[in-house]
Amino acid sequence: MAQALRALCGAFGSSCRIGNSLGAKLPGPVRTESAISFSGSFVNVDFVRHGGKSHSHRRQVKINPYHILPEIPAVEKTQERLTEENAQFLQQVNADNVSPLKAPPPERKPFTYWTKRTGLICKKIGVIPQWLTNGRRIRCSVVQVIDNHVVSSSAPEEFAKQYNASRYKPKVRNVGCMVVGAESIDPTNLTDDYVKLFEPAGLQPKRKLSKFIVTPDALVQPGTALRATHFRTGDYVDVGAKTIDHGFQGVMKRWKFKGGPATHGATKFHRRPGSIGHGAHNSKVKKGKKMPGFMGGKYQMQRCLQV
Repeated sequence: MAQALRALCGAFGSSCRIGNSLGAKLPGPVRTESAISFSGSFVNVDFVRHGGKSHSHRRQVKINPYHILPEIPAVEKTQERLTEENAQFLQQVNADNVSPLKAPPPERKPFTYWTKRTGLICKKIGVIPQWLTNGRRIRCSVVQVIDNHVVSSSAPEEFAKQYNASRYKPKVRNVGCMVVGAESIDPTNLTDDYVKLFEPAGLQPKRKLSKFIVTPDALVQPGTALRATHFRTGDYVDVGAKTIDHGFQGVMKRWKFKGGPATHGATKFHRRPGSIGHGAHNSKVKKGKKMPGFMGGKYQMQRCLQV
């Protein structure tokens, strides 16, 4: 199972969630060494590896808690219950990838300092160099966006009933929730319960779903398509994704230690960390000591990247 997940992860690449806040307070002058731009349209699924229980320290990575299983087991996949007319109808629906909106969009309210908008689900293509007008060279991450639609939208009253809204700060407690889906897939290979999640919005089933916390003035109607034009040039966004899994690594690769000498009597000490604690006073290893361990494979957030 682990080998299959690693193969799928290598085939699909890495996915990331992007969101922004118009009211982000930037402390003083910001020197942005990285930038982000949008190109094309594609998104993929991110798979999470479960390390299992062990006596040693393992990575704190858990499997995504799917309350409704999106995939049907391979044993139950059969086309006997599907007639020819239904199969032709599903092929026609898959070819027409348009989301009909059942109601007109609500009136857009003016954005304030505390407005928090929804984000997008993207796939990272790579990093390319860019040059500013003053000749300064920066690194620009290129991502793709495909088939992003709003699956559901919950007002603050509904969101408070579903989750404990008191955990948020008082100034942003009045918040709602939006679920965004990406990459339409064939509904014939999905369970009925998972397909019914997209019927109220008139959408095809999505491969990837993500939840974004938004303010009431930034709620979007379910079924609305989200594209790269959702952000403007110059906006600052927060990008989060799962880092590359390097497995168990030593201190030289994990923490960039120098290591020991190569000659002059050094025996089996070339890549070792050295002393890890005191000998007499407080003879213990302090918490947070940089030591060998698992590197990568965790969800990280990079804030204040300029579009």
